[in-house]
Amino acid sequence: MGRVTAVGIHAAKQSRRSSAPSDQILVAWQVNLKGSKRRLRYLLRCLTCVGRQPEIIAIQDPPPEFAWWQSRGYKAEFCAVRPLKEDDGPFAIACAEREKKKRKSAEEPRPPKELVSLYRIGFYVHDSIPLADWNVSFHDNGNKSMVATLKLSTRSGSIAIHNVYNHTLNLDMAELLATYTTSPSDLLLGDFNLHHPLWGGPNVKPNSPQAEQLYHGTQIAGMRCLTKPTITYSRGTQKDGTFCSTIDLAFAGCSIVDQIQDHGSLAVRGFESDHRVIQTILSVEPGRVRGTRYVWSQADRSEFRRDVAAQLEDAGLLRRLVCSKTGIDHYFFDLLQILRDAVAHYVPLADPCSVYRRAKAVSDSVKLNLALERRALSKLTSGLGSGADFYHYRRRVNYLMKTKEARDFRQATAGSTRDPQSLYRRAKWGAQSCAPRGLSHMPPLLDSNGATCVTGEEKARCIRNSFWPDTSVGPTAPALPLPHLDPEREQLYSPDRLEVGEILSLLDEMPTGRSPGPDGVAAEALKMLHRVKAADGTELAPSIIAPYLERGINAAFRRSHHPSIFKQAKTVVLRKSEKEAYNVAKSYRPVALLSFIGKLIEKAIANRLKFLAMAHQLIPGVQFALPSKSTTHALESLINHVYQAWCVKAPADIKATLMTIDQTGAFDRVGRQDLLRILIQLGIPTWLVLYVCSFLSDRSTFLVFPGHTSERFWVNIGIPQGSPLSPILYLYFSRQILERLKVSCPWADAVLATSYMDDTCILVTSASYKLNCVALKFLFDFLVAWASPNGIYFGAGKTKIMHFHRPWSRCPESTEMPQIEGLPDPEDCMQTKLRLLGVILDHRLSWVAHVDFIIAKVQRKMMHLRRISGSTWGPSLLEMRQLYITCIRPVFAYACAVWFVSADDRTFSWRLRDDLDLVRCIEYDNRIEFSTNSIASNNISTSVRQLYRTHWMAQITACSQPGCCLIIAILEMSSCCWAILPTKKQSLCRRTCLVLMIRPELAAGLSRRRSANPTLAMSITV
Repeated sequence: MGRVTAVGIHAAKQSRRSSAPSDQILVAWQVNLKGSKRRLRYLLRCLTCVGRQPEIIAIQDPPPEFAWWQSRGYKAEFCAVRPLKEDDGPFAIACAEREKKKRKSAEEPRPPKELVSLYRIGFYVHDSIPLADWNVSFHDNGNKSMVATLKLSTRSGSIAIHNVYNHTLNLDMAELLATYTTSPSDLLLGDFNLHHPLWGGPNVKPNSPQAEQLYHGTQIAGMRCLTKPTITYSRGTQKDGTFCSTIDLAFAGCSIVDQIQDHGSLAVRGFESDHRVIQTILSVEPGRVRGTRYVWSQADRSEFRRDVAAQLEDAGLLRRLVCSKTGIDHYFFDLLQILRDAVAHYVPLADPCSVYRRAKAVSDSVKLNLALERRALSKLTSGLGSGADFYHYRRRVNYLMKTKEARDFRQATAGSTRDPQSLYRRAKWGAQSCAPRGLSHMPPLLDSNGATCVTGEEKARCIRNSFWPDTSVGPTAPALPLPHLDPEREQLYSPDRLEVGEILSLLDEMPTGRSPGPDGVAAEALKMLHRVKAADGTELAPSIIAPYLERGINAAFRRSHHPSIFKQAKTVVLRKSEKEAYNVAKSYRPVALLSFIGKLIEKAIANRLKFLAMAHQLIPGVQFALPSKSTTHALESLINHVYQAWCVKAPADIKATLMTIDQTGAFDRVGRQDLLRILIQLGIPTWLVLYVCSFLSDRSTFLVFPGHTSERFWVNIGIPQGSPLSPILYLYFSRQILERLKVSCPWADAVLATSYMDDTCILVTSASYKLNCVALKFLFDFLVAWASPNGIYFGAGKTKIMHFHRPWSRCPESTEMPQIEGLPDPEDCMQTKLRLLGVILDHRLSWVAHVDFIIAKVQRKMMHLRRISGSTWGPSLLEMRQLYITCIRPVFAYACAVWFVSADDRTFSWRLRDDLDLVRCIEYDNRIEFSTNSIASNNISTSVRQLYRTHWMAQITACSQPGCCLIIAILEMSSCCWAILPTKKQSLCRRTCLVLMIRPELAAGLSRRRSANPTLAMSITV
């Protein structure tokens, strides 16, 4: 075990010497935590103090905190009764209880929320073992929540470690023996709670038939009991045999019993009573992870630039004639090879995780009190001392260690002011610490036929068939036919060369800190070869890589050829957040990791397609997700039509109904030939159409998810998620959906179909909700009849319906439903609250639900910041102000031009009233939370004031009239003193802005007089 410090283990059991090196053995512990978070804390503290950490820790009876507390160097494997969410965490529950007491709500008192229970078994697996070498399965048979199996691949074969917890003697022993003792490489261990002379000694009698059954079953299976008659459990610290027993057992199969080097209990601090920590050492060598992460901060940039420049010059890439598709492929292949060699030579790899860790330093006061604690423990176990002395020193040591840990943590959260990104890394850690520990492996999946996919190959096949309906394997991919290109057709103009300085702008905008593609060249490598700038923006050194990239990209544009090496992708399967279940492929999202140089080319093509779409209005006006067409504009387009329907005077009573439809696998189901046909019809230049065709053809990928990497295969449909070119291509493709919805509908007075990427909404208005439902059925059926033959599918199961009701109306709410086949039950389909593009819509547009949503989201953000800050510790006040402005205030201001209506209460009775008071309360609490210093109140602007300003700025920006610059200046100057103005003055200022918007000639006149009278704007404001 190596040297063991006094903090974690008092006296480790001396194991027999072995000729095998310590890195070629497997150390496994078994620990019963008795559902106590204190014992879990002792265990985690012990793991930071031992010289060599165990690879496997089998946990029995873990507390709920086991799923939340961070364990450095280990992955936690557990199973909860339901999927965990952030609100289920212990810190979130504590914050909620504190807020409840602070508010002193008049509502009926509710019982405090309890932590979600876990299965009674779990594992800690060390990070030094590759994920592909192990897997944990929780069984759903008769021994559910009492048995779990860890299968581990070693260099000498596979072993299975079965973790058992038989606290209430409810274990199905027959099933246990029939299932987990059949292999000669089984290691059966855990808390069996059974007594037998084999492991308890000759004076022990079997306490139940299960003990005899376990004894005979293991003997028949050829397993040997590793546990000797000793003490593994005691009610106190006494070792005289009173209330002591041997119930933590271990049995080894016949093929691994000779590989057992040592087995016995360890004297671990905090485990002197109740269950002891049991250690088993096997002479088997598990696989070890290798370092694959580059540490770019430790690379010598000058040497890297000098070597790459010399290699590029020797290769003569700028002098090479690149005029064919094959030549383009060779050009970029040689360029990437030079970059890969330089990165491997000059950029160091991060050290892989190891079981050997440097023990934490212990202060002299802790050492002294630890010695006194051990002396008191020795007297207590021998019956010569009292428990009061021992527990006094125990509490003293715990206090000193907790104080030291808190001081170190607070110093770490204070961070360094020299690194601006350090602040956001700490904030990210605060958010991660509030989230549950993610599962290391993907659980078994259910395919479309209901079969269970367990192995990595089965899961990869299930995900592949679910994401892409058209894939293939083989040496070549099926050819992508190009639609007919009429040489006489009208074409729009787009340059087939990079503009002057365009490659420099593309390199400047390239983000860092992202995972590289299959070629292994990260964005940091290109940034190191880019131009060097001083703090004031002065260029100190020119870009080395830009001329080579520009030459290759221009050649690719001239030949309309996307280099073949950039068509290879690595698709990472990510888990979607807060899903009800993760046993279906739809709970995961595929993200394609592509080459960064390839992304530069794709970004240049995307910029050209985007410019053509905006300049020539190739995308319908109701299709958003373009520059100056944000989610706010999409929501305004819908809400304005609802308000217009409500403003119609009697007797014309107009009803509005909204339907949201979901497109199944939007990016992955795009028909490539249809996309090319649309580009040709819109007049896209031929060279761009041919380039997009080359980009879409011969694409291959392989799936990567925890513990498995699939074989490479061809993807013959869709566009890759993760490419800068994919969003604009999807907008071109989806325009035909909106064009189809322009069909005349005889049952509706008006039809509005909008789309933001793959979120499509249909709003219909008529004289009754019944006619609205008939119109929605007509439109949906018409759309599906056209879309299905073209490979576009809309899931009726995710369709939502909302009938809008006037706030002042006292009529009963409508329950009419469109008779669409496959529509879910009315309880699931009919909505009174609907989340659309990040805003909660309610059927009366009162926005109360959205304000509640904002308050909950801000409280969650504040909970994340509380993990790294306090009134006397953490980041500085200016840093917390920066986090507030960049992380919290945008939550208030998001889409406030839609939901925040600044009007008098007497005029619009359904508008925000008391809800704004809640926002102010949240704002006040946030400011108090940061610091009690009055400077915080002066530096952090009020959120409600920000809502006013953002709302009016959005309204003015939407009004492209002369004099808008003056109105913006008025609001800029008025925002600084808005809160101190009387209510009448605020109303006057708003009315002034409205007058300038309605009568632009006044604004133009004021603009001319502004230079002559600079104080005019302020005089208008006040």
